[in-house]
Order: sequence, then structure tokens, then C-alpha cells
Amino acid sequence: MVDPPAPSPRSNRGPAVAGRNRAALVDAAARLFSEQGYDVPLSAVARAAGVGQGSLYRHFPTRQDLAAAVVARSMERLRSLAADHPGADGFAVLWRAVVDQLVHTGGFLDAALGPRGEVDGTVPAEELAGLLTEPLALAVAEGRVDAGLTVPDVMLVLTMVHGAVHRLGDERERRVTAYRALALVGRGLAPPDGSQV
Repeated sequence: MVDPPAPSPRSNRGPAVAGRNRAALVDAAARLFSEQGYDVPLSAVARAAGVGQGSLYRHFPTRQDLAAAVVARSMERLRSLAADHPGADGFAVLWRAVVDQLVHTGGFLDAALGPRGEVDGTVPAEELAGLLTEPLALAVAEGRVDAGLTVPDVMLVLTMVHGAVHRLGDERERRVTAYRALALVGRGLAPPDGSQV
């Protein structure tokens, strides 16, 4: 009896690679949305992920579905950071991560989220405010940030920084501008050194 031929590397292994393909698509979308904007061709996202367009549309039928996955992954990372840093230093860790994500995404969130910041019924801004509440309270209690600083203040600062950076094309320029703006605001929200610039 002759053994069946081994599957070629190009064979579709279906569920075995579905999770990997989905993660690759989200990674590629995050990078290309940041570099080229929200209107980047989805065919370019599929190519960058190393998958076919059929695979892309099976996972993400619409552009907004793909954007939602990018936002959801970012929020998951922030939730993990918050869980890993429950003490007073958690605010600084979370704050840096939020600003870094804001710098990295550029302006694609404007187009992806719509006027209320909603993706598939979720409001990331509201969840982010919730994540910041306890770490900020601890940081205030230990004198690490201005005693009068509130979560709405922090969210307002993020909105201001976003306004300053979202139309800048180069990520380094966005980063420098963001931290310059934060240094002007002060109140413990600027980076403690130049390591983030």
C-alpha cells in the first residue's frame, strides 16, 4: 500500500492556523494603519500578514471589524498591565503605555472609532477611564502625581495630546510632540526622563 503524499507547505490546514492567521492580520493592520492611515488597502494588510484576502475576509468581513480587533488587542494589553502593576507605580506604567499606544496609532482611530469612540458597541475611552481610576487614586495618595489630578483631567490631557499628534505622519515626530505637550501640562504626567522620546 502506498502512503498518501505529505501535504505541501501551501496546504490549507484550516483551524490549525486560523488563530495564527488572525493574530498576523491584527499585527499587520496595527502597523499599516499607523504607517499609512485607516484607508490603507486591505489587500496590503493581507499581504503583510502573509495570508490571502479570503482569509482576511473570513476573520474580518469589514474594515471596522479589523479596526475593532486592533483596538481590542490594545485594550487587552492595557488590562494586563493594570493587573500586573496593582500598586501606586501602576499609574505611571499604564500612563506611559497609553501614551505610547496613542503615538503609535496616529490618526487611524479617528476614522475607525467614529465620533463617540465606539467599536462594535464598546467605548474604549470609558473602559480606559475605569482602568486608570484605582492606579491614579493610589498614585495621588502616595504623592506621585498632583493631588488635584482626576481621571477626567487625565482623559482631557489624552484628548489634547491626540489632537497634537494625530495628523503627524512620522511616529518619531508624533512621540516627540506628545511628550513635549505632556511636559507643558506637567502635573506628574510628563515622562520622568527622556527615555520615551
